[in-house]
Amino acid sequence: MYEYGCRRGKNLCKYLTSKFVRYLHKQAKASQDASSKTYKFIPLQNFTHNSDIDWTKPIANMDEQLFDKYNLSEEEREHIKKFNKRYGDLEMIRDVIVKLIVALISYLVVIIFHNRLRIKKYGCNLF
Repeated sequence: MYEYGCRRGKNLCKYLTSKFVRYLHKQAKASQDASSKTYKFIPLQNFTHNSDIDWTKPIANMDEQLFDKYNLSEEEREHIKKFNKRYGDLEMIRDVIVKLIVALISYLVVIIFHNRLRIKKYGCNLF
């Protein structure tokens, strides 16, 4: 029984890392949060050995099985593949870091500007 549940868990992990699921998940995300609402477009699957998806195959092959199952056109398939290339894990991390750096610099500029105005207005030295 444990081995059966473990296999289903591994199949679920593979499913969640597929391009198909990552694309659908991204469609519902407005921020970095991943609440239950962000999974609303992702269809449930049968993760047992009786599934119509062969979970023993590599993820790339599994994506093709999912594309076939949901009758995606060649154009839709290519769009999902390109989207996931653009927003791969490393690129997403890079984008987040760049946004954080820009936000930090903007914050520091505001603080410096605010302190300069304060010094001019009240003649106080903060250092």
